[in-house]
Amino acid sequence: MPPIIVGEHPLAKSRDEKIRRVGLVFLADRNLVKENAVVTGERTHGLAFDSFIAYLNQERASLGKPSVTESERNSIASNSVDIILDKNILIRPDPCRMDLALKADTVLQEIAPKPKIKYLGALDENVRLAIKQQGECYRISPLPRTTQEQINEILGSILSINTKVRYYYNRWAGVRLLTYDEFSKLENLEIGERGACLEEILGYSKMKNSKGNPAVGFFMAKGFCRENFEKTFDFDILKERFYDAVQPEFRRDDYADPVWRKAMVESLLKKTPQEVIPEEVHLGLCPEFYMHIEWLPGAKIEQGRLITFDPIFNQNDDEARAICDEKVKGFILNFLMEYSQVEYVNIGRVIESLCKRVKMPGRRGVYIAAIKIPEKKEEIVKVIRLQKYGVKEYIEEGKHEPAREAANYRQWIKDRYFGCERLGMKVLPMRTGEVAERYNGGIILTGYFERSYIDGIATDKVHPSKYKNKGYSLALAKLLGEYAVLNMVVGRVDLAGRVLFDDGDEVIVEDENRLPKEIVLAAVTGSFRDYDCTEKLCPSLERFAAEYAGPVNRRVNVVPDAKAFADCYIESFVKRFKQLQEEYRNNGNAFDTLFSGRIHDPNGSIDYRWEQMLRRLENTDVERLGEEIRKNIKLSG
Repeated sequence: MPPIIVGEHPLAKSRDEKIRRVGLVFLADRNLVKENAVVTGERTHGLAFDSFIAYLNQERASLGKPSVTESERNSIASNSVDIILDKNILIRPDPCRMDLALKADTVLQEIAPKPKIKYLGALDENVRLAIKQQGECYRISPLPRTTQEQINEILGSILSINTKVRYYYNRWAGVRLLTYDEFSKLENLEIGERGACLEEILGYSKMKNSKGNPAVGFFMAKGFCRENFEKTFDFDILKERFYDAVQPEFRRDDYADPVWRKAMVESLLKKTPQEVIPEEVHLGLCPEFYMHIEWLPGAKIEQGRLITFDPIFNQNDDEARAICDEKVKGFILNFLMEYSQVEYVNIGRVIESLCKRVKMPGRRGVYIAAIKIPEKKEEIVKVIRLQKYGVKEYIEEGKHEPAREAANYRQWIKDRYFGCERLGMKVLPMRTGEVAERYNGGIILTGYFERSYIDGIATDKVHPSKYKNKGYSLALAKLLGEYAVLNMVVGRVDLAGRVLFDDGDEVIVEDENRLPKEIVLAAVTGSFRDYDCTEKLCPSLERFAAEYAGPVNRRVNVVPDAKAFADCYIESFVKRFKQLQEEYRNNGNAFDTLFSGRIHDPNGSIDYRWEQMLRRLENTDVERLGEEIRKNIKLSG
């Protein structure tokens, strides 16, 4: 039965967008509130509460009953849930009473579409867990997800008070954050104007707002606080102390830097300056993944059994269609077959490409799955990539047997993994699967590849501050040199013949000291594409010398010793190439027979390509190749 609405409908358009509309959901009980009610108003929840009490008193008076007492008011309040109204209805739950929030959600769905009802509290563990257990991560009011949304969030927070000091304002905590970069700009002001700025910073940093937080705080500044201003007003001393308190990656306000941007967005969303953003919010994903996931409707699971897919799948409106992905159903069913006693599954899609590479043809859908099973404390995180060429693509190409073509392509990808792994590349185990998909009025099977998430950072996205550690930069140079050999041997190039290396697919895994330990290949894109083997073998690989000098040239201006970095890269390259040659020469049969069960076709079968690559590997003049790469290194930057 729909609830009583006191005031305007929760989704009614605001008459003045500058005035915040709020509301409460009152849950029915046997005594005080006979029916569920939704009350809306303006400005404060207190005023909305008072309007509901006035409504109850009027109803009681008509029945000859006394007005609501103070103790009854308290009882009614304890059985209500706050909502905030804008384009959506935002439930603001009490983390300790998620049962009330879930009941209020059910009530609201009687009067509003489910996609319009979201939950605030993405950073609270109890809120997230309750929603995740429903398989409804998409119901949590999203944090800014795309790079541009994050930048807009940051730009929209900038404000001043009474001087030229610019702060980043956290509207939830009421704290104005001052960065080192903004503080350092005060040196350009006249002494008197700068003094007024320092007075403002000190005065507001001593103030407490209504939430008990300081009105001004200092961004990512460990140990730097208002006491520094109380001891001295010497700007140069304060600037030096502020500088020392901030890690290098946070000293410059750089919206394009995912590490700085992630830290700032988190700081703008915290309820208190001391709150730590749990790793679970972004599943431990590296900074470039952070907040780039759009969670999708899924299913309710109990004791490892599917209870029901989200009812939103049955809605036939534009909003439901925009957030529903039928492939999610197939992913969930496959996970239920793969794991026993699944507690919940949440699936999201990566909503913008994280790779700087030129877009290639074919389908490029990428999904993230978070699966919870009883025997593991942490969630299992999987990366799912749709098959680039599947039944749909082959139908559109006019192939007579699209399903067979898709199966052959899937086997081709698996064979490439086997080849990369045999040569020594670190690649994670990969599973293949299929999900049903509607196409042209029928159903087709769409293939996908699934692997575990790699806990690391792509080689092309290492923060410049890490390179200041010479040990870090040389360790990475060694790994890059070794991996460049494997990349070159398997012929990883794009459709235009350009080398694919050090551009997003190679992930650095660090050791306990946060130094590079190994490189893991996240995708075998482009491998086995270059396999030309002629009588003049050396030029065949030497033509890539300039591109394989790229990993050094791109880092010349950020590493502490460019020559040492280049030397380490070339030395490790030559050493690893010779090791691989020696391994092949001593145990050639183990390599030669890897694809002996495949059809041998000079037009480009996997067996033929593999044969050509091994021949090229064996006959390459490594010293000469290493020197050609060195000639293309430009240490001047």
